[in-house]
Amino acid sequence: MNDKSAILKQLRQYMNEKGYAAWIVTGGDPHMSEYVAARWRTREFFSGFTGSAGILVVTAEKAGLWTDFRYWIQAAKELDGSGVDLFKAGHPGTIPFIDWIASELNPGEKAACEASTVSLTQAREWSDRLKTRGITLIDGGDIPEALWSDRPAYPSTELYALPLSLAGVDRKEKIDEVRLLLEKKDCGGTFLSSLDDIAWLLNIRAMDVTMNPVALAYCWISRDETILFTEKSRMADGTQKELTDDRITIRPYSDYDGFLRKLKKGRVYLSEERNSWRIGNSLPPEVERVDGTDLTAVLKSKKNSVEIDCFHKAMVEDGIAMVNFLSWIKKAVRENSLSEVDVAVKLREFRADQPGFIEESFSPISAYGPNGALCHYDPLKEVPASLGADGLFLIDSGGQYEGATTDITRTISLGNPTDDQRRDYTLVLKGHIRLSRAVFPEGTRGFQLDTLARQDLWSHLMNYGHGTGHGVGAFLNVHEGPHSISHRLLDFPVLEGTVTSNEPGLYREGRYGIRIENLIHAVKAGESEFGAFLKFETLTLCPYERELIDATFLDEEEKLWVDDYHRKVFKVLSGLVNKEGEIWLRNVCSPL
Repeated sequence: MNDKSAILKQLRQYMNEKGYAAWIVTGGDPHMSEYVAARWRTREFFSGFTGSAGILVVTAEKAGLWTDFRYWIQAAKELDGSGVDLFKAGHPGTIPFIDWIASELNPGEKAACEASTVSLTQAREWSDRLKTRGITLIDGGDIPEALWSDRPAYPSTELYALPLSLAGVDRKEKIDEVRLLLEKKDCGGTFLSSLDDIAWLLNIRAMDVTMNPVALAYCWISRDETILFTEKSRMADGTQKELTDDRITIRPYSDYDGFLRKLKKGRVYLSEERNSWRIGNSLPPEVERVDGTDLTAVLKSKKNSVEIDCFHKAMVEDGIAMVNFLSWIKKAVRENSLSEVDVAVKLREFRADQPGFIEESFSPISAYGPNGALCHYDPLKEVPASLGADGLFLIDSGGQYEGATTDITRTISLGNPTDDQRRDYTLVLKGHIRLSRAVFPEGTRGFQLDTLARQDLWSHLMNYGHGTGHGVGAFLNVHEGPHSISHRLLDFPVLEGTVTSNEPGLYREGRYGIRIENLIHAVKAGESEFGAFLKFETLTLCPYERELIDATFLDEEEKLWVDDYHRKVFKVLSGLVNKEGEIWLRNVCSPL
């Protein structure tokens, strides 16, 4: 019996004692975060699966993990021998996990989960589905706390104030904006669990989640008070005074529950997607909940002029690091034996040379050859491959800089690219260009724009399974809502001021993967008798892989676009990169 099988055995014994026929593990934290602190990596603890998305379900006899396209290959490896079966979520014929539970349990039995790690939306949907089979969904408490003997503590890194020179708008003005929205919605207050929303609203940062500069906290905003639930002892010198001077009350993190239970009758605006089932259970029944996207989420997504200036500055520094790295790797793989981890470490060193660099924005996807076909491949969790003198290498990485967050993917040839590789790369590039050049009416949804990035691949009967673009924070989380560009029917527009990734791809299992990613900024395109229109400004500064561009697949406008982009990259970065980077940059930025 391996370690994970032993852990599942202990879990089943505990479930039996409590009378739970099924236990649902989201792997989430009490703040509905995408990336969680080590304390809440419960899905990994019970199953061994290290991906950032998935649902684990354990019954008395069976266990299954449901995860999406990005992690199918990774999950199959990590679950091997664990006693957990892989279910490919989204694949035709795969039963949704909640329907699987309904089919496995008997009427009258209980399915349990930890209510603090399940959103109100999830709890309602799951409960309604299970009720049709006479099964009850209950809050089973914190089982991991009982079984995880060396569980990490609550994170508590130094919390500090972000200066106005980076935030652009002071916290009092942001709070006033939220209060105006509360007034329009006839609500007395709103409760925030989302860590990046709280960080943005109050202009505070910490490093409680690796590579996410956020602080573990809750926040209440009403018409006349703002309460931050976190520990005073963790605050940098002067931060506590700065917050209290702005009329923000600071209370211990654990006080949120008692505070909510004492709320008087009234209307509270509460995002059911971003607040936990336990938060909902803490509100008295006489309090009316008004559901909707967090008021801060939309405000946060529209970057102000100072934030955009920070993005431009960070893109120069990130571009210098990327050019120095790409020029280095082409030569280094022919002179040294380098692993995927070696080159990822080297890229971090190039970024760390930049004065504004603080930390990586996520764990790099450094993938050579067949590993590039694994969308979220992590060489630190595998036996890293050694790079050869030919084949494709994909590097998806980013940095946290003063005031801005970067995310960039480049696929390069290490030598002798095949015709198939050049065709595939160029088709991906065509979609990337189409989205970069898009002009669209205000109010356009991301799923409408998504087709632009795919149509050239579709015409060759090709596709990719992930989204095309996600929002990006301003020195915050690398993935930020509420908008996205994907095939998902998300009814939220791409707004002026938002920063989004542009990252179509193509993956051939067992052979190679291709992805090209820049960050783009939605700006005004103009107005006409047909209304107001937006377009995208490309923020990222880094050349494409000339060796992989088959210009016969590009039309004249696309060639001109690439040439114009490379001309801009060269103009900005020339003279700032190192000697080897300068030579390489001049060559790759020459006209097609």
